Order: sequence, then C-alpha cells, then structure tokens
Amino acid sequence: ENYWWDEMLGFWTADPNVNINETISRHKNHDHTSILFHLILKNYYSIVGYNPEFGRYIPFFFGVLSLPFLGILSKQIKNNNSYILSILLISINIYLINYSQETRVYSLIFLLCIINLIFYYKILYLNNFKSKNFKIFIFFTLSSIISLWLSPFVLIILFSQMLYCLYTFVLFKIKHYLFIFSVPLILVI
Repeated sequence: ENYWWDEMLGFWTADPNVNINETISRHKNHDHTSILFHLILKNYYSIVGYNPEFGRYIPFFFGVLSLPFLGILSKQIKNNNSYILSILLISINIYLINYSQETRVYSLIFLLCIINLIFYYKILYLNNFKSKNFKIFIFFTLSSIISLWLSPFVLIILFSQMLYCLYTFVLFKIKHYLFIFSVPLILVI
C-alpha cells in the first residue's frame, strides 16, 4: 500500500537531509506523534537511504522482535508450554501484521510494553537493591519511561500496575518496594 497521511508526515519529519532543529520544528508544528520514533527513523534513513519503503522495515523489525518477547512474558505468567500458543496467536494477529507494515510507532510501543510487563513481573518479587535487582529495576524504569514518551496511552498500563500493587497491599499486606520507588521516578521523568 501507499503511505497514509500520517506516514507521509512522519516520513517528511524524519528527513535525514535536514538538521535536528528542523526535524524538531516539523514535529512541533505538524506531527504530534512521538519525536523519539522520528529520531529513530531519521538515523535509520541516514544509514540506509531516504526511501519510503525502507521506513517500513523498522516497524516490521519491532513487530517480529515482539514475538519472542511475548513468548518470554507468557512463559513468565504460566510456566508451561502455553507460550507457544501465545506466540502463534500473536503472529497471526491482523493488527500486529498491519502495523508492522506501516511506518508508525505502534509496533515499537507494543514491543516496549511487553518488555515493561516482563520486568514488572520480575520487579514484583524483588524486595531489595542487590546488583541484579538494581539492573531489573533500571530496565523496568527505562522501559516505562520510553513507552510513555512514545504514547501517553501507556499510562493505562502503569496505572493498572499501580492498582495491582495497591490491591495486593490492601488484601495481602504485600509491599512491592522497588515498584513503589520506581513510580514517582517514572512519572517525574
């Protein structure tokens, strides 16, 4: 398919032939999606060439990369072979396939949200700042911040995570210290 209007706008915004100030200006004045995605595209175009079809490879890469990460998340949630079914179902998901063919940010958001959830499940069971735990804390915080920079709708996931921690605290008196410490940091940044 040809580019949609927002894809054309993103392609124009990410032009590697203009300086960074012009890219930011185009973004501010015309395109209200994530500047981070446009900067990724700008750098990518400067390496492989400024061609609309080349731009489609980036979302495709993020879409394909999300498959094994979803398998990891599924295995983390239910430690059996159901992760294979999860990978199969997501690989035939028409929305992921379509968005992986369009030069839009959605495949990257999907991937980062999966990564966020993987580290969220890990951080729930940690209660101190040992070096391994600190790395998980950093990855969770970074995936949350980058996801929020890409789309404000990721706040739904963050608020759901906060509600779950509140729920487990109220009913079971379980304190998730690392998560609680990360939330203000994420929201401030």
